[in-house]
Amino acid sequence: MKNNEDNGLPDVRPPNHPWKPIEQKSPNLATICFYYGDAKSLIVPIRDVSNRRDAKRDPNLETETYGLFSVCCEKERKAIVEQGITTQFFCTSRADATRVLSGYYKPAWYCQFGPGDYAIAAEKIRFVSPGFELEKIVNFLNGFRVDEYVKVRTPWRYIRDNYCFF
Repeated sequence: MKNNEDNGLPDVRPPNHPWKPIEQKSPNLATICFYYGDAKSLIVPIRDVSNRRDAKRDPNLETETYGLFSVCCEKERKAIVEQGITTQFFCTSRADATRVLSGYYKPAWYCQFGPGDYAIAAEKIRFVSPGFELEKIVNFLNGFRVDEYVKVRTPWRYIRDNYCFF
């Protein structure tokens, strides 16, 4: 990517202004967030940006941000900033409806848009294909029953446990 300063424009990418560091307060607290997978993607669990009713722009792998291009999961983004949550897991479904854990972010910076409304930028991300089937990853989270935990149909949830993940 070409440096914006060459064009006389300020560099607004993290960690530059307007981004601020997230104070890491909760090392054993994570969020797990679901995003719509593209039904045309048979194996690779990618986000559904072509859904006309609800195009998913997050997680935005291109910019390593969350909430910069959409308004969903405002409470999750607020929790990450205000509670200093260190890990954000992402899940989706493959075309065959298999639910998978597809990746994670390590949140490091935030940009505030309004009271309690934040965008998150990650210092590290990792996504895998075809993703880990939720019902088969119990050992990845030290016996924490992720497959049972994520049966609740909400856009995001907390994980309170020690975890070890790819």
